[in-house]
Amino acid sequence: MAITRTLLKSPHGMRDRILALLVTLVFFHGLIYVSRIPTGLRYFQPDTRDNYSEMSHASTLSMTTWQKVLPERPFKDRFKFIYKNRPLELDGPVVNPIPSSITWQEDLHHVQICNSTSPFMLAVVPSAVPNKDKRDVIRRTWASPSLYSHISLRTIFIVGATSDKKLQQDIAAEAKIHNDIIQYNFIDSYKNLTYKTMAWLTWVNKSCPEVPFVVKIDDDVIFNPFHLKEYLTQQLRRPMYSKPTQSLGWPSQPRSRPEMSLESRWPGQSNPATKWIYGCLETRPSPHRQHKWGVSMEEYPEPVYPPFVLGPAYVVGGSAVGRLLKYAPHVPLLWLEDVYTTGLVAQAAQIRRVQARPLYVIGGRTFSLDKGARSFWTEHGNSDKTYVWQKILSHSNIT
Repeated sequence: MAITRTLLKSPHGMRDRILALLVTLVFFHGLIYVSRIPTGLRYFQPDTRDNYSEMSHASTLSMTTWQKVLPERPFKDRFKFIYKNRPLELDGPVVNPIPSSITWQEDLHHVQICNSTSPFMLAVVPSAVPNKDKRDVIRRTWASPSLYSHISLRTIFIVGATSDKKLQQDIAAEAKIHNDIIQYNFIDSYKNLTYKTMAWLTWVNKSCPEVPFVVKIDDDVIFNPFHLKEYLTQQLRRPMYSKPTQSLGWPSQPRSRPEMSLESRWPGQSNPATKWIYGCLETRPSPHRQHKWGVSMEEYPEPVYPPFVLGPAYVVGGSAVGRLLKYAPHVPLLWLEDVYTTGLVAQAAQIRRVQARPLYVIGGRTFSLDKGARSFWTEHGNSDKTYVWQKILSHSNIT
């Protein structure tokens, strides 16, 4: 404005006055235009395909201003991929470094758990370090080596680290006796369950890469392995499904093909049934905001989760293990392990999740489990596991 007043007083006459008027008009037009631009877009227009592609356009901004303006969008939108029906692009930054940073106190490197032909099922049991009694019950029941010829099941327990020296001595001694415990170096806690899942996936991918099915089962779940083996065998023998629709992984109409033996249908992990996740599928889940499993808007801003299977017991096809680990580094971490692994990461990888609710005992009626019509009982209160196991055995034709 001072320049304009100087020009208006200039002795050079009308020409300078007209020039001063033009300068004034251009100045005010610029103010009006800038005031109409939304505040968040005054420095750059983000490219929706690449959150950081406009870095050079804002090079004149201070780092403080840049940090305030740019990261808000990728942070807020970091879970938007759940609405897309295609795999997550893997050219973005690593946001979950856990799979590549797992270290072990005990990894059973001296024991051969798996080979190219066995087992048919590998049970991975997340367990707390002090839960020796629960592990012993499992060893005496469905994980007993005497049953291997009937169910082709191997079992490992995965535990985290502990700062209690006595507990560590006890778990080391237990591992030495039974050769069925792997222990990773994250502290064991409820909030670290996703860490534990990433750990056992990493172990399975390295130590049992050809196993057809991995059964993730908590140490307080009552399990009928005879029924699960029959169910999974049927999955291997069923007709091939076409590509699943949307994110639910529901099978469309099967394409018929000639009947084949189980052995020829399972050359390693080529059978499509080994590429899926099976469990009690939540198809329209919404986040709890205030609950034991509540997450804040900052932790997870979306109004829905992708479909996921409930965490106490589920099955991961062997071919899905490596794919989960491939995509997990690019999916922001969430401490709810079932939501994260079988929902967010599976959605990013476009892994089909199969509704297998008939595998589960719903409510307190156990006769279906006893008689071999169910695989898992996850909400059994204080039921006597040994008694229930004897009932399962009595209907399994094991002599």
